[in-house]
Amino acid sequence: MSSGSPGRNRMPSYQPWCHGTISRSKAEDLLSKAARDGSFLIRASETIQGAYALCVLYQNCVYTYRILPNEDKKLSVQASEGVPIRFFSVLTELVEAYYSPNMGLVTHLQYPVHREEDVDEEQESQILPPQLPPRNFAGNDVRESDPCPYQKPT
Repeated sequence: MSSGSPGRNRMPSYQPWCHGTISRSKAEDLLSKAARDGSFLIRASETIQGAYALCVLYQNCVYTYRILPNEDKKLSVQASEGVPIRFFSVLTELVEAYYSPNMGLVTHLQYPVHREEDVDEEQESQILPPQLPPRNFAGNDVRESDPCPYQKPT
């Protein structure tokens, strides 16, 4: 998107670590199941409109950091005191930067936790139902149906 676009900081839905409007407890549950230090996800903040929460697993604890936009719509993480504040135009840039160690988080980002529907779709694609031939019932046209609304376009 161009730099003047009002929606440029919206969550990029195509990123596996973007979970949208899940609750804090749901995020903690997903990270606990991941069970690896450095596992992370980003969700929309439940308390601050336009803000996000970066949730990181380290030593069986989930640490949550606020990602806040400034007046110029640049994003920054509220990290440890004394760590220089860095600003990013989009969430993807922010996540890439925090893969580096010593950025003020309890640990650096390592393992994105995928949305549950992404995992479900991967499992479904491995076990495909049998393909049935189209049937024509008393005057109904047989047409190729639209893809299911919950499937990703291929």
